[in-house]
Amino acid sequence: MKVCWLNNYFSPYKMKLFDRIGSNVELTALTLGGTDDSHRNEEWKLSNNYSFNVVLIDKNFDKTIKKLAKENDILIDSMYSTSYGIKAVNEFKKRGKKVLMHADGGIPIDRGLLNIPISIIMKRHDLFISSGPHCDRYYNFYGIKDEKIRHYHFSSLNEKDIIQNRKMINNKKEYRNLLNIDNKFTFISVGKPVKGKGFDILLKAYKESGLSEDANLLIIGGEPQDDTKEFVEKNKLNNV
Repeated sequence: MKVCWLNNYFSPYKMKLFDRIGSNVELTALTLGGTDDSHRNEEWKLSNNYSFNVVLIDKNFDKTIKKLAKENDILIDSMYSTSYGIKAVNEFKKRGKKVLMHADGGIPIDRGLLNIPISIIMKRHDLFISSGPHCDRYYNFYGIKDEKIRHYHFSSLNEKDIIQNRKMINNKKEYRNLLNIDNKFTFISVGKPVKGKGFDILLKAYKESGLSEDANLLIIGGEPQDDTKEFVEKNKLNNV
């Protein structure tokens, strides 16, 4: 079986997922590429040591996707909200081939009438690959039925990461001192502080839980938005 997976940028877990799939089927990753950012680990970069083929998206995308649609049996679409995804689905559907949509996240947002075209774009896919219940709700919001959703085992950790983290747990006191964190129970939230992530909901829940004096809340991921700062200051959440 030949599978074409339309993907934006590689990440370590996705490259390992592709590598596992590529050992069972003939997989071509059609992608915007890796990344050469200096702060990224070498594992994030493309190399020739994987079991899948790589085709980079460039100005000849229209010609490339027509060729790949002829050569491959299935399309997995991770760029469904882009012109690349729409064109790829068109080419595979014209040839009567199966098209799967892949999402490992996604936040359902009510955009009013815009929900209709989003739902139409999604429903052009035959099946939907989900990383778990949260992703299922994302699909359901736009009208995708549970019977069309398939789960896959998702993890961004490997055995090496787990062993390293076990060592960190053993040295927890040392790390707390290094980061100037006291011994209070600590909630940690990690993510870019944008409105869609719901940090306002998190802060309200933290305030109303009655734990704000007894537990820390660490929000990690970048400069907080002004309304987040104002909420913390106004409510005197000293442990945030």
